[in-house]
Amino acid sequence: PAPFDKPVSAPTTIAAPAAIPPVTTAAAATPAPEAVRIHLEALRARGMVVPNGPTTQTGQEFRVIKRPLLANAYGRGGRSPVPRGRCIMVTSAFPGEGKSFCAVNLAMSIAAERDHGVILIDADVARPSIPRELGINVDKGLMDWLLDGKPDLSQLVLPTNIDTLSILPSGRRHEQATELLASEAMGR
Repeated sequence: PAPFDKPVSAPTTIAAPAAIPPVTTAAAATPAPEAVRIHLEALRARGMVVPNGPTTQTGQEFRVIKRPLLANAYGRGGRSPVPRGRCIMVTSAFPGEGKSFCAVNLAMSIAAERDHGVILIDADVARPSIPRELGINVDKGLMDWLLDGKPDLSQLVLPTNIDTLSILPSGRRHEQATELLASEAMGR
């Protein structure tokens, strides 16, 4: 079949530079989830960017990519911030084109910044791969909240052993995932 006959894959991840304070909602009385441990040495061995790691070609390339993104997000260089410029979506037309690789490396590069944190959101509910890439096990995430409004987002955004990086996994699969990702709840 022609390339345009293949199904378009969902956005794999969204790396969103976020203010460093944690996500807070009405259920703030519930304790925050325990930090998940990302296996940094395994990432480094696979050529991925690791905050405070040695300088690598991949690290330098993602540094070049993140500079204009952060300038747009925070209005640096005499410019005004771009509306919704703090949300960065990494996507592609087909599976296997490197969405997860780019999203993880970009998130890691932003997490290395001194003044910014990042929430890495795995929105590829059909083929979630961010937890596998980071070497972590999770069961709940974005889809659980979009379906039920529960658990509270403050319980789903997971802190990591990198102080400036949090993760929102994709969560359970659902047959109406596309509609849920396009819903008003997702906009919030």
